[in-house]
Amino acid sequence: MSMQFDPNKAIYAQIADYYYQQICSGELIPGDKLPSVRETAQLYKLIQIQFQERIWKWIANKLPFQKGGKAHL
Repeated sequence: MSMQFDPNKAIYAQIADYYYQQICSGELIPGDKLPSVRETAQLYKLIQIQFQERIWKWIANKLPFQKGGKAHL
């Protein structure tokens, strides 16, 4: 998964938007497992703690279920 980031928008918000778009489009369906915060941070070469703090706060209202640091639809 390769993304071009908009320098005018927070990276964590762009990543969350990407997953949200996949959910809305049906590419991700109920029961699918999203990558962990660690996996996502490594994939995009982000600092895990900063990313983790921001992504879960931002995405909390968009995903129906989170358990143990992992999000499921």
